[in-house]
Amino acid sequence: IMENYTELQQMREQLNTLHKKLSNQEIINEALIRASIGKNVKSINRDTIIQVVAATLAIPLFFLLRNLIGLSLNLVIVTSLFFIVAIAYSLYTNSKVLNNNIYTGSLVKTRLNVLKFKQLEWRWLWFSIPFGIVWATWFTYEIKSLIPNPEPLYIGGTIGGIIGLICGINIF
Repeated sequence: IMENYTELQQMREQLNTLHKKLSNQEIINEALIRASIGKNVKSINRDTIIQVVAATLAIPLFFLLRNLIGLSLNLVIVTSLFFIVAIAYSLYTNSKVLNNNIYTGSLVKTRLNVLKFKQLEWRWLWFSIPFGIVWATWFTYEIKSLIPNPEPLYIGGTIGGIIGLICGINIF
């Protein structure tokens, strides 16, 4: 009986040791998940800042182009409104991730916020891509009527569009 008791005691100790190891492993995994999410949030924040700064600088640039080459006021206003909406939408979608305390809050809630962020980003694409196609057509038409030899501008716009497409694909 004493031998069985000793065996049982050893098994309990082994079980406690295993339980402690699993508990530590769970904490490490949770810490790794939080660190990974934190890195993604930092990347999202950086991208949002770049987008907001670029859109903010583009608004006065289009008014300057209106004065320099004679773009229509309608195109400049529509472009400016688009950039204002893009800035507001970027800040709104970013706040879905920023408002959640990723280091102390629930991982489930954090994951749901990240999924909501991605859903909002996809919704933006469904609006911005068709708008961009219509806008580029409108811009091309105006440039063609304002500049006698617009081919260099078309080449630059095509190269810029390809670079933007590559950057967009990398972001998503």
